[in-house]
Amino acid sequence: MEKDYRSAPKRFWQTVRRLRRGRQQLAHTVYSGDGELLTSTEAIVGRWKEYFEELLNPTNAHSEEEPELGGLGMDCPISGAEVAEVVKQLHSGGAPGADEVRPGYLKAMDVVGLSWLTRLYNIAWSSGAVPREWQTGVVVPIFKKGDLRVCSNYRGITLLSLPGKVYSKVLERRVRSIVESQIEEEQCGFRPGRGTVDQLYTLARVMEGAWEFAQPIHMCFVDLEKAYDRVPRGTLWGTLQEYGVGGFLLRAIQSLYQRSVSLVRIAGSKSDLFPIAWSSGAVPREWQTGVVVPIFKKGDLRVCSNYRGITLLSLPGKVYAKVLERRVRSIVESQIEEEQCGFRPGRGTVDQLYTLARVMEGAWEFAQPIHMCFVDLEKAYDRVPRGTLWGTLQEYGVGGFLLRAIQSLYQRSVSLVRIAGSKSDLFPVRVGLRQGCPLSPVLFITFMDRISRRSRGVECVEFGGRRISSLLFADDVVLLASSSSDLQLLLGRFAAECEAAGMRISTSKSETMVLDRKRVACHLRVGGEVLPQVEEFKYLGVLFTSEGRRDREIDRRIGSASAVMRTLSRSVVGKRELSQKARLSIYRSIYVPILTYGHELWVMTERTRSRIQAAEMSFLRRVAGLSLRDRVRSSDIREGLGVEPLLLRIERSQLRWFGHLVRMPPGRLPGEVFRACPAGRRPPGRPRTRWRGYISNLVRERLGVLPEELVDKAGERTAWSSLVGMLPPRPGPG
Repeated sequence: MEKDYRSAPKRFWQTVRRLRRGRQQLAHTVYSGDGELLTSTEAIVGRWKEYFEELLNPTNAHSEEEPELGGLGMDCPISGAEVAEVVKQLHSGGAPGADEVRPGYLKAMDVVGLSWLTRLYNIAWSSGAVPREWQTGVVVPIFKKGDLRVCSNYRGITLLSLPGKVYSKVLERRVRSIVESQIEEEQCGFRPGRGTVDQLYTLARVMEGAWEFAQPIHMCFVDLEKAYDRVPRGTLWGTLQEYGVGGFLLRAIQSLYQRSVSLVRIAGSKSDLFPIAWSSGAVPREWQTGVVVPIFKKGDLRVCSNYRGITLLSLPGKVYAKVLERRVRSIVESQIEEEQCGFRPGRGTVDQLYTLARVMEGAWEFAQPIHMCFVDLEKAYDRVPRGTLWGTLQEYGVGGFLLRAIQSLYQRSVSLVRIAGSKSDLFPVRVGLRQGCPLSPVLFITFMDRISRRSRGVECVEFGGRRISSLLFADDVVLLASSSSDLQLLLGRFAAECEAAGMRISTSKSETMVLDRKRVACHLRVGGEVLPQVEEFKYLGVLFTSEGRRDREIDRRIGSASAVMRTLSRSVVGKRELSQKARLSIYRSIYVPILTYGHELWVMTERTRSRIQAAEMSFLRRVAGLSLRDRVRSSDIREGLGVEPLLLRIERSQLRWFGHLVRMPPGRLPGEVFRACPAGRRPPGRPRTRWRGYISNLVRERLGVLPEELVDKAGERTAWSSLVGMLPPRPGPG
């Protein structure tokens, strides 16, 4: 492992993640749809294909299926002899196309290779579809005459895929056998046994005889502009049918022209396909193909629904999608409501976590009840109806070439499942967004914003003059109201809008919670089913309780980090051959993030500080190869490892977040609730320490800044950053 850490860091971290998870890896057996246990690789791969095909193509979804083609005749399939004859006649020096396949590759094929090539051609023949490479041309400009700097003085020669040219030649032979006898004798171009000499001699002989016998001849030499490039394809298909070319043969010819694209190669450089994809509304087939990798979530390893499918997409396609994403975001970003923080620049989970924590903190302080519903949408990404999505984008101002370019990524999209090195067959995906696509997040939040807008009413929680009825982070939704009846109305409208948009609320995973000093029941219904009421809920990875306390979450974080420490200590950190530097990398990248996630919201007491410090030192002792029996001071261990105290790191981060809130512009929800003062009267008794009061005490005790100066100092970014950097470590037991 130490060697991997130095020379192959990716492999090192893959090993660490695997050891951290233990033996929870993809099952070698899964259940079939009928509950039968499958053990063979073929059956397992087939089951995964079946599962994701059903998941990504729900029968009740708003799908846009492509029309089936009617009868296409009984044309015979392509024979191996036809393919072998065409390959034999290839010129060895031919230039390769976009796929860089050269004639020598095909000419070197034996009988087995040619049989596979024949099989590929018959798939294209029977399906009426060809690989995208066969439709992609590399245009090489060839100078004709005139000014070298004028593009129109060049003729474009298109280099095509060699396997595609072999397929075209097979089709050409079949077409010629039908039309050759019908072509008039006056045409000598591209016909066997004829050439330019035939026409030259015919014209010369006619002129010679006319001159000899004094017979005048009037001639017009006609030039058709860009004749090859100007043939209307619709007219061409009609002409071929008139000449008797139809059925499978005509469809096979058309397949070579459907969504055909080109790029230009000049002086060794190539233009990219992106402008062509943009203007044509068509993209390479590979960009529409996803490889689904099942990732285990929790539960029985043998149940397919306990896995999340992560889709791996073409990298050039993702670059193209990212370009589109930037254009879409420039249009819709200003229209997305403030309550949505998912997949938006300058926003993150901390924004929503702080907003909810602050609202609950203020409501508890002034004895104002809050009724909450944490809504879970079933397979939200995979259930977005594409027709509804296109309409939503048009409502938000996305149309024209941009909308067509987005749609091209989804037209006839397909996927396959990869598991344990095996791959399933391709299956179509007609519903949902593409997992792993850079464009999908902005499409999804736009789709969700429409649902949120349409479901909004007067029901809400008022906090210092700000009305808050929902918080969204992508599909993680919290609905808030001041009473159970108001929350039921809000939830009913939200559920109706979800249903109208093709989405569905999971009643088994959605839960309600009430923040009130008295125990209050909250019975919410969705479609006749009652949602469970809970005393605590984990929202965006942070535990919220019905009493609004934070100490439970801090204890849970320490427990989670300790469990990870024990696992890593046995499998990785305890290995003697692993260097101290590698162990510290594990500490910083795995242990610390688990322990400190959501720390911006914490109000730490002496008890929590002591527990955090103990958890920190427990791991660092293992990194240093020490134990409590060695009786080495904590400060000496940190100094030896070059690690600053974790408590200092947490407190500095909290102060940075405080400064961020102070400087947050008007309209931003976290800043609004930070500055707001909720209405009401405090009940008798000692109030809890508020987060802002905790920060104020921290700065006064450690930096000597008075509470009345705090906001002004935090408002100056550079000065505040310098001040935070000066925060000294908290004195500890050593």
